[in-house]
Amino acid sequence: MTFVPTPHLNDAHSVFGVVTEGMDVVNAIPERDPGSARSPGESIASLTIVES
Repeated sequence: MTFVPTPHLNDAHSVFGVVTEGMDVVNAIPERDPGSARSPGESIASLTIVES
């Protein structure tokens, strides 16, 4: 999940989607830089993806 532009992913990965409900839960996840983090991030117990 990213909240900022990620040009380094261009032509390598698809990043798209929209949060339709529960943004309060998303905002409660602490931000972290996986490139410099020394410990695992928050555990996400459930994620539902709905194709439309």
